[in-house]
Amino acid sequence: TGRGSGAWCRRGAARTGRVTLRTEEQTASTTNGLVGDYYGGDSFDRFIFSRVDPSIKFYWNEPPDPRVTSEKIYVRWTGSINPRFSEEYTFFLRSDSGAKLWIDDKLVISSRRGEKSGRIKLEADQSYDLRLEYSDHKRGSSIIFFWASASQPREVVPSDQLSPQRPLPRQFSAEETAQWL
Repeated sequence: TGRGSGAWCRRGAARTGRVTLRTEEQTASTTNGLVGDYYGGDSFDRFIFSRVDPSIKFYWNEPPDPRVTSEKIYVRWTGSINPRFSEEYTFFLRSDSGAKLWIDDKLVISSRRGEKSGRIKLEADQSYDLRLEYSDHKRGSSIIFFWASASQPREVVPSDQLSPQRPLPRQFSAEETAQWL
């Protein structure tokens, strides 16, 4: 991580050859959440920018950022999730287009639209690798990421249970995710 110029490089840049810069203001106030890599084009092939999103509850009538100039948007959120209780969790994705959720490389939900759910057993105070992908081909996009368990009511996954740091770093190719688009 390089500092001094008011920006830093995302870990893993040497491995991928891609460097992502963020301003100090973006990172200083956002210690929880997931890293959102935003893409345009026809798949996850044209990287536009990254940011840390505190939670996943979006309704976009306009592009999420001025750098997104296409009606097509692709977002890959990565990081980790830290459950409060040791039990089975039900995860829900509500979206108007395609969305997929992986926890520790296990596909939990695959959805084309509407609301879908999936279950997985998690242990309290353990960090699990998380990847959530979303694609939309029109304006008026929306995606919401919920969870519930026997000990907690259904809620949007709160930022304090999400971390932008991944316990097991891994790169995902455009080919891996293009299969379901």
